[in-house]
Amino acid sequence: MSGRRTDVDENLVRIRDLAGRPRGTGFLADDRGTMITSHEAVDGLARLVLLAPGDRTCLVGAEAVTELPGSDLALVRTDGLGVQPLPVAAVECVEEGAEVRLRAGRWQDARIVGEALVTYTATDRFHLLDAAVELSLGERDGLRLGEEATGGPVLDARTGTVVAVLGTALHAERRSGGFAIPLRAAAEASPHGPLSVLLERNGATVPAYGPDLNLAGALQLTATSLGPVTTSRLWRDPVDRPETAREFARFLDTGRTRPEPGPDEDRPGPAGLSAGDGWQDDAPPDARAAEQETAEAARPRVLGLVGGPGTGRTTELGALASRRTRGLEPAPTIWLRGADLQDGDGSVRDAVDRALETAARIVTASAGAAGTIGDPAEATPESLAALSHRVGRPLLIILDGPEEVPPVLAHAMPAWTAATAEWLEGTAARLVIACRPEHWETAGALFPREALHTPVDTTAPRGLPPCVRLTDLTPCQAAAARAESLVQMLETRASAASEQLGRLRGEAERLAPADGDAHTELPDAMAPADADSAKELLRTATAELAARDDALESARRTHGDLLRAHRAAEDAAGGFDDTAALLRDLLRDNTADHTSDDADRPEPYAGTLEEARQAAAESRRSLRGCAGELSAAEGAVREASDVLVRHANSTRYEQVRTPARQQIRELPAAALPEHAVAWAEAFAPRLRVLTDELEQLERNRDSIVDRLRGLVESSLTTLRSAQRLSRLPEGLGEWSGQEFLRIRFDDPDQATLTDRLGEVIDEATRSAVKKNSDLRRDGMSLLLRGVAAAFQPRGVAVEILKPDAVLRAERVSVGQMGDVFSGGQLLTAAIALYCTMAALRSNDRGRDKQRHAGTLFLDNPIGRANATYLLELQRAVADALGVQLLYTTGLFDTTALAEFPLVIRLRNDADLRAGLKYISVEEHLRPGLPQEQDPEAERVHGEITATRMYRRPAEPDAAGDPVTAS
Repeated sequence: MSGRRTDVDENLVRIRDLAGRPRGTGFLADDRGTMITSHEAVDGLARLVLLAPGDRTCLVGAEAVTELPGSDLALVRTDGLGVQPLPVAAVECVEEGAEVRLRAGRWQDARIVGEALVTYTATDRFHLLDAAVELSLGERDGLRLGEEATGGPVLDARTGTVVAVLGTALHAERRSGGFAIPLRAAAEASPHGPLSVLLERNGATVPAYGPDLNLAGALQLTATSLGPVTTSRLWRDPVDRPETAREFARFLDTGRTRPEPGPDEDRPGPAGLSAGDGWQDDAPPDARAAEQETAEAARPRVLGLVGGPGTGRTTELGALASRRTRGLEPAPTIWLRGADLQDGDGSVRDAVDRALETAARIVTASAGAAGTIGDPAEATPESLAALSHRVGRPLLIILDGPEEVPPVLAHAMPAWTAATAEWLEGTAARLVIACRPEHWETAGALFPREALHTPVDTTAPRGLPPCVRLTDLTPCQAAAARAESLVQMLETRASAASEQLGRLRGEAERLAPADGDAHTELPDAMAPADADSAKELLRTATAELAARDDALESARRTHGDLLRAHRAAEDAAGGFDDTAALLRDLLRDNTADHTSDDADRPEPYAGTLEEARQAAAESRRSLRGCAGELSAAEGAVREASDVLVRHANSTRYEQVRTPARQQIRELPAAALPEHAVAWAEAFAPRLRVLTDELEQLERNRDSIVDRLRGLVESSLTTLRSAQRLSRLPEGLGEWSGQEFLRIRFDDPDQATLTDRLGEVIDEATRSAVKKNSDLRRDGMSLLLRGVAAAFQPRGVAVEILKPDAVLRAERVSVGQMGDVFSGGQLLTAAIALYCTMAALRSNDRGRDKQRHAGTLFLDNPIGRANATYLLELQRAVADALGVQLLYTTGLFDTTALAEFPLVIRLRNDADLRAGLKYISVEEHLRPGLPQEQDPEAERVHGEITATRMYRRPAEPDAAGDPVTAS
């Protein structure tokens, strides 16, 4: 899905009965307001109340409901809900295991289990439905009949299209998570029924992209390439050329003679007869399809529109594109110019692909935050052409001005034309080329003759390939064009004048007095005699009004300044009153003090009154500042005392028994500042010691982290080496050159790795001081935790190749080996992993250049892994990694033993009882014994180079001793 969520509710319509009880949910499926829901949601109701987001409601009667009880569906005609329709998925059969989303009390995920045979009980009778699918749900609380889940859409979790309609009255022989009716399958049961017609209209009006690309989505993509060609223009329409339009119609005719019926119409027959009149279409559908395919294969694919400059080629192409995009049956049309082609294009298909990529970006950007249903970028020229051919509206590609192609492509035009013709034939698309006669003389001859459209009126000059020729307008057509241009101009002017007249009338009505009389009585000297004098008087009044407005604005500004000055004076007077009251209080207090003690009377101020006032003001400001600083200092001291007390009472320092801590805990907070100096002097030496110890601990921690980081980085390098050394040799099919072991993880940067390893060290340190801590702190445990921290946050993913008979490059997580591997496959994987570890050990010891990496003894592995391909795979992996395999087995499986170059049979009790005293080698295994080696060849390590074989003679000699051979 490109961006639109699959759990939004703005596309759902809730269904109620007249009493307000919920009956179900539905969704709109076309631009006419047709809603699809379950039949059980509307069964037995004469009227429905439909509720849409935004408090919009719609009341519909039974006549607006088309019931389809045989499919447990219903179609409802609505009006005024303003809900965006949802596109229906293009797949006819919902595949098993597909993930879907539905609303059952809340939005939840589900999975399609498969098809199911269910029974639907309507009010009239039972219905057996074979077109239902079974859903796997985590909870069924919201799937009761009459809940809002009834009739709700089941959405494809990947694209957001509707694949089915949820049913809550469907029953099967066994209990299931839920059932739904797939819409495409239900429509196939009645090919010309109302549901089929609605789904066809859904595809033509509700855009969907990606795997569910429909006609509406194709039209949106192709419309972006047309640009302003088909938009409304203010200038006159092009001159009608009926002969050219007829040729275009013949070229684009798909042979469809019977239109599809509407939702309330019967399928039409010959002479307007319908099924209700007794007419039936006896032709089998397969025969009609084969006939249409045969006719389509024989149709021409290219039309040449040839004309000189100024004959209206581009105008005719624009008219054609407008008719195709604005008609009753709009069809996909792509507009290209010769300059849009590029040097590397192999055919017109490459230019169409670029146009679709540009259109996809435009459609995605215009969709905004809501997103699109499906990804428009997934559309290809082939899928677009196939969709257009399937709906009977072939894709039309318009190439205007091919003379503008780049020079390199012009020289490669024969190959480009042949590839274009082949692509058009394979996709059933059509191409219209508009060019000059001299260009068509060369380019048209490059197309196959049968691919060119031959017009009915062959007016092309001799020597030109078949084409539709455009010439200058006839005198009659030119006169008609000029007349049409004048009519258009007059109509435009009349429309502008009518609009201006209406605007003036509206303004006059708006400005007219309510009583119908004039606003004021004018003197005779100012009464206008005519329109010119009225305009002159109006200009004079307007100028005078402007002057008065300026004077009024100046007076308002002056008035505002005076008001502000008045408010400032009032504020000053209030301040003076406060100061006077303060002075009176001070004088009163001084008088009382002086009468009681004359000795403490202050000396009068020696300076002037103004200096005294200034000195008093400065003293008051200083006093206020000192008082504020004193209050802040006292608050800081109280806060510091509280912090000190909380710090001393912390549980972290329960083991500290110093006298200072006991004093801090016992003294009141107000007495703490008195002892602060003494405590500070006592704690200063201890602080220096602790600071040095902490710095030393930090240096030791950094050293440990650095050492651990080196070990972790070495371990990560070892993991990468293990993956590199597990590369398999050639000759193993898809496994050739593959890495048997794949280890994927994100490499952390140095700073991040250092921080994570520091947390590992800190955690180990904290566990050391904890009681009953089971965290191991040995070197290997710390290294493992450090490697795990380096893998964060995504962790590590380890996968190995799954051994099978055809050696497919299928990887399985090591955690799933026990679930998906057989016993032999598990043993083979274990041997391969051991060989990888042995090669890694040899590489770490500096012996990566040596062939021999070790020997692996296997105790009776053939009993578990006796398949030939498993043994071959084990030996191939061991040989690639330089590991010698020694198999021991008590089973005499000749098929398995034949895979080994050397088989040594050891004696046992049975051999002793039989008189066998020596090792015997089977005759058919002797060719696998070591042969004489070339002294100049590369020496192979780990191979038996010398053997002695004792053969018992057929008959003993006279002495009775066996004959030996070496």
